[in-house]
Amino acid sequence: MKNIFLVIMVAGVLFSCKTAKSSSRMVEKETVVAQELFKEGNTWELISYNGQAPGDVGFIERLPTLIINKAEGRVGGYSGCNSFGGAITFDDNKLHIDKVMSTKRYCDGVPEHEFFMMLQQPLMYKIEDSVLKLFKEDALVLSFQLKQ
Repeated sequence: MKNIFLVIMVAGVLFSCKTAKSSSRMVEKETVVAQELFKEGNTWELISYNGQAPGDVGFIERLPTLIINKAEGRVGGYSGCNSFGGAITFDDNKLHIDKVMSTKRYCDGVPEHEFFMMLQQPLMYKIEDSVLKLFKEDALVLSFQLKQ
């Protein structure tokens, strides 16, 4: 009985070590992917805003974009009305954009203020198939497609 218990314990320890290694490799892979995709020159274009198509909420003339430079801690883009720039920080799978400055062109009907407010809160991010998904708590709030 002691031998069976010992075998089960050893197997459990070995399995947990293997799981921790693969989990660690997965985090490293996601970090490399994020580093590669969050570099200057890569533009992300809005494809979903609170579960709706951008055109349905007022982004008609031109779609909002994000350009994230993780290495330099900078973010920029277009809000659907004005160009903007700011600072970005990362903490595990979360990002936070702040110190946003933008040009001051007036655009009627574009939810620019709401877009900026949404961006300037701590958001969890996930990248799947060249789509950047931003979540507030567990709710998907913004999705961006990597432009080729």
